[in-house]
Amino acid sequence: MDNSSEQEYTLKETALTQAEQTDVFLRLYSEDKIYARAHENTRSTLTNIIAAAAALLVGFVTFDDKLNLGDLPMASFLIAVGVFGAVITLKQYERCRLHLYRAEYYLRQAEEVCQLDLQRAKSYSYERGNQRFGWLHRSKLNFLWTMLHLFISGIGLAIVIQILLYEDLLNLLK
Repeated sequence: MDNSSEQEYTLKETALTQAEQTDVFLRLYSEDKIYARAHENTRSTLTNIIAAAAALLVGFVTFDDKLNLGDLPMASFLIAVGVFGAVITLKQYERCRLHLYRAEYYLRQAEEVCQLDLQRAKSYSYERGNQRFGWLHRSKLNFLWTMLHLFISGIGLAIVIQILLYEDLLNLLK
């Protein structure tokens, strides 16, 4: 037996059946969906921690009912915490989307092998959601999470500006 026919025989013997191919694609699909969910859970946990830290920082800055230069480091740190949260949110979203794109690819491969059309179900659910919820359905949740973190930075920035303006006013009155 020559080498090429031996290689051909091996490939034919190891070819997967339709059911085995579908099983492989569905397992890969499931695995990437789990990874995507893990990234979303990480984003959620970090957002909770950052929101709690931001509330704590605002409490420390404002506990004496006065804003002064001594509060400037904590207010500046609040800006950094918000920016960090926004960047982490975007990174977790990117990782989540990577796994969802892979999962979608595996599902399409399984559809082809089984000759299924799951796209109709996706289109139907998208249309129903769009009809029922309009602009809210089309809004991106990632955008809202990122804006929350930027809002935290904005609070820090407002405090910093307030401190600097107050100190400038005190210097003018002297």
